[in-house]
Amino acid sequence: MGDVMKELLTVVGGAGIVVAGLAWLTRALLTHWMDKDLEGHKTALRAQSDIAIEQLRSELRQQSLEHEVKFRRTDEKIAEVLDQVYRRLVDFYDCLVKYLKIVEYSGEPSKEAKLEETSKASRGFWDVFIPNRLYIPPAVFEATKAFADKLVTITNDFTFHLKDVSDGAPVDSHFWSKAWKEINDEQGSVFSSLVKEFQRRLGVRDFD
Repeated sequence: MGDVMKELLTVVGGAGIVVAGLAWLTRALLTHWMDKDLEGHKTALRAQSDIAIEQLRSELRQQSLEHEVKFRRTDEKIAEVLDQVYRRLVDFYDCLVKYLKIVEYSGEPSKEAKLEETSKASRGFWDVFIPNRLYIPPAVFEATKAFADKLVTITNDFTFHLKDVSDGAPVDSHFWSKAWKEINDEQGSVFSSLVKEFQRRLGVRDFD
């Protein structure tokens, strides 16, 4: 009986060792496969992350380029509008100065013709200035409008006084010299300031 039990324990013990060995081997294989799978998963995630980062960089570069093109086009439009407004404003101012001239020479257009040219230049200015307000910096718009409004006022006041003179109505005898002084001295300095502001906005500067 003792020999049988001993033999049985030997067999069972051996089987236990085999089972334990198989269990250990299984765990080792599973661990190896899991580690390998985890490493592969990490590699895949890194690859996906690199692709996503590169796509994001590409999109950001594209957006930056689009913004740069958009702003460049806007700057070009602003410069174009300011150039047009300045040209029309100069034309208006120049026509008014000619209309208000005290000393006139033979062969010059009549006052009526000069008034017509001034009115035409005024309309030309406002036709460009108001519709393009979107592209004119607010401070420039307000300063330019105030100056142009003043030119309109001077034109109207002088025209009314001139008509009164033609009609023989009593008028201030100094109205002509006042208008001339106002357009050359007062508004002349305002115009010079406007020119400098236009140049500043357009990036025009002296190079030392």
